[in-house]
Amino acid sequence: MTPSEREHQIQKAELLVELHSAELKKELRLGDLVLTQILYIVGLTWIGYAAKLGPSNLVFWLAAVVFFYIPSAIVIIHLSAAMPLEGGLYQWAKLRCGEMAGFLVGFNLWFYTIVLLSEIGITVANNLAYAVGPSGAWIAESKPVMLIGGIAVSLSLMLVARRGLALGKWVHNLGGVTLVVVFLLILGLALLHAARGRMGELPIALTVPAFTLYNLNIFGKMTFGAMGGFARVAVFAGEYRAADAGRSIRRSVFLSAPGIALMFILGTACVLVFTKPDLHRPGLPHCADH
Repeated sequence: MTPSEREHQIQKAELLVELHSAELKKELRLGDLVLTQILYIVGLTWIGYAAKLGPSNLVFWLAAVVFFYIPSAIVIIHLSAAMPLEGGLYQWAKLRCGEMAGFLVGFNLWFYTIVLLSEIGITVANNLAYAVGPSGAWIAESKPVMLIGGIAVSLSLMLVARRGLALGKWVHNLGGVTLVVVFLLILGLALLHAARGRMGELPIALTVPAFTLYNLNIFGKMTFGAMGGFARVAVFAGEYRAADAGRSIRRSVFLSAPGIALMFILGTACVLVFTKPDLHRPGLPHCADH
């Protein structure tokens, strides 16, 4: 097959996807995309990992933004403009790299979802145990609670997915708003704690951490773990209300990216206001209370 024939075949396949997308309900606005990106990317776990680097975590966060976050955003913006197709990453891989590449991408997304759902029961049990207090410590180890919690949440998500984005977008929006509120609460408590003179040292500093295997492992979590997820917002490209899906994705990235980076950096600083990593202890560092 000549390059021109291959390009013609790709354009024909893109047209078929666009025709199918025209039948979908257009539910998503710009604000929905911004909150969905916050929900997909921001996670409290990552600021805990970054805090193990101490005040010098700022340098690694800035490096992650420059060498991973910004390049990945540029790639997603470019591909969304070139191929604003429902299915996003799956369609890009399938049309440009072949059916096998598309299958592998789709399988990866499916397997990631399965792994994520498998942890829901444990998360529900741990959160319930924490909310109840010392008397509810048994909940975290209760297999029936894990099983019931996991099934209940999974079934709820399935019903939401069955209903479609008319309902699903509000679940995403609620999750994104909740994350923003939680980070604002953490920031407020950290400022109050610092104002009372209980902070031992500055939580951020422009000093380079030691390049040990452990620190590089943390850096990997701060890049591939914390700052991955941009591509998933392109999955629903056929369900945006704006006629130009690529432009909508570009605008949402420009609006959400600075806030997401700031949430990670300030969130880590807030952790260090309350805790102090033991950077000199042999083995894996841990955070000890002031």
